[in-house]
Amino acid sequence: MIILAIISGCLLGFAFSFMIIGFIVQHSNNHGDSKGTFQSFNDTPLHIIRREDRIPRP
Repeated sequence: MIILAIISGCLLGFAFSFMIIGFIVQHSNNHGDSKGTFQSFNDTPLHIIRREDRIPRP
């Protein structure tokens, strides 16, 4: 019975800590969000000039 209590206590502790971390991350990421639609950020087409992936071709 004590083993079940320890396992459930650990699971409850992990869930509570992840909930706190989730709230902190959610509030910290809302400062730089841009308000706008897709059309307001899509004025010019995307041009790819070159590709660098540093993977040698066989």
